[in-house]
Amino acid sequence: MDVRDLARAGVFNRSIGTPCSCSWNDAAGVELLKTNFYLEAAFESGLFLRITGRQLAEGQLLSQRIQLVALQRPYAGNKFLFLCPGKHGHSLCGQRVRKLYFIQGRWLCRKCGNLTYLARRQHDSRKDHLLRNPDLLTAALQSDDIRRRLLGVGAFAQALARIHRVQR
Repeated sequence: MDVRDLARAGVFNRSIGTPCSCSWNDAAGVELLKTNFYLEAAFESGLFLRITGRQLAEGQLLSQRIQLVALQRPYAGNKFLFLCPGKHGHSLCGQRVRKLYFIQGRWLCRKCGNLTYLARRQHDSRKDHLLRNPDLLTAALQSDDIRRRLLGVGAFAQALARIHRVQR
């Protein structure tokens, strides 16, 4: 859920308690998640987004209250951000974020949800190290250690893929 999408939809211009809804579909158009939400205000605490709905895939009920922070912009009004409701150890996260992700029945930031980018998961700096030094790559390919040899094969395959992309 992106706070900018909520702002574009006019959620923050509506009066407190006005019901809104949002749904997410997969590539085939099948609805995965539908949430209903509305803005709440607390005198001392500020503005909150109350999310209610159900997760369609598991039929699990969902209800969560997420605090919003309004930042004053000099010429363009307010900018809203979520305060992450997740926990790190025994303390609340409270990180100001634009996006929250639905993870195990809760809306959390990337850090609390332990999410990483695909490129970070695919990149292996050990292969880069082997590719910068041909002697190390040769030693890895001739190694008796199967893991070291597989790392060398992966680095070699990565180098061939790069060459193939450049030649296109």
